[in-house]
Amino acid sequence: MAGLGSGPPVRQYAEGSVVLPVASGARALPELARRLAAADITIADLTLRRPTLDDVFLSLTGRPAATAEGHRMTTMAPARAESPALLREAGHAAQDITTVTGRNLRRLVRVPTLIAFATVQPALFVLLFTYAFGGAIHTPGATHYIDYLLPGLFVLAIGFGASQTGVAIADDLASGIADRFRSLPIAGSAVLAGRAAADVVRNLFVVSLMIAIATPLGFRFHVGAAAALAAVALAVGVGVAFSWLNLLVGLAVRDAESAGVAGLFPVVILVFTSSTLVPVATMPGWLQAFAAHQPVTATVDALRALCLGGPTTRPDHPARARSPRLDRRAARLGRAAGRRPLPPRHLLERRRRGDFRAAP
Repeated sequence: MAGLGSGPPVRQYAEGSVVLPVASGARALPELARRLAAADITIADLTLRRPTLDDVFLSLTGRPAATAEGHRMTTMAPARAESPALLREAGHAAQDITTVTGRNLRRLVRVPTLIAFATVQPALFVLLFTYAFGGAIHTPGATHYIDYLLPGLFVLAIGFGASQTGVAIADDLASGIADRFRSLPIAGSAVLAGRAAADVVRNLFVVSLMIAIATPLGFRFHVGAAAALAAVALAVGVGVAFSWLNLLVGLAVRDAESAGVAGLFPVVILVFTSSTLVPVATMPGWLQAFAAHQPVTATVDALRALCLGGPTTRPDHPARARSPRLDRRAARLGRAAGRRPLPPRHLLERRRRGDFRAAP
């Protein structure tokens, strides 16, 4: 068949046939039959038909195009290596995640209280802690207290902001939005991943805002632009772990108020028993043992090393090695919780209220 068709022949094993696109239409049939007879190949059927809409679609998406006269020997061709199903599914999932992320960001912009929470609280953290503790605390390795304080405030502000992620997903579950998403032909991970991606944008804005406010107060990056960008990236990466953990909390408690309290509780304990505000050496001995080995201290020390430099800067810092693992574990837990079906009692209550309506 080589050289006879407008494209290479394709063998369809499931149907027991060979597909050959041709440009000359019926004129190709005699020559094709002659070649098959010369090769002593017995055939059960030899048909010719025009292209269908499936052929047109396949040609537009990278398959062999329809010929000038529009004649083809079959409609379908197997998927090629350059566009496997896995890549298509990944592309569709990325589009779904982008759509859900845009929905969450638009909600953040349209609700004034959310904007205020995302902007006013980080600014208050920087101003209040700087002027309240700056004159009383003397920190090693930093001339100004704001240089020591700001890396810890990154984690504090991001941790407090992440509690709203649990509140939002619990509210979506209670209002039925999550059920509507489940009824749509979108990737199962899009709802949770879209929420986490929106948090990345919010955290990047929060960190940039805090740096802009702290700069007039005397804060400076002392290690260079590359280390400064690495510090911002590490802070945002820790925010991803906080987001997935709060998504897990929201999916577990399924109540907005409870999710808000449950999300803040571990942040308060871990942040205020770490090196965020004061050196660990100034704490009581029994508390130092916990503060020196908890994840927030490791993260804050890594951020502080990237901002200030000094003897704590080393390539194998535990927080930089630990943050990606925390992100992956938190994401796996959140996705696993998101795949759980709603409890029967919740379904019955929703059905009693008549909330099972088709999405517009």
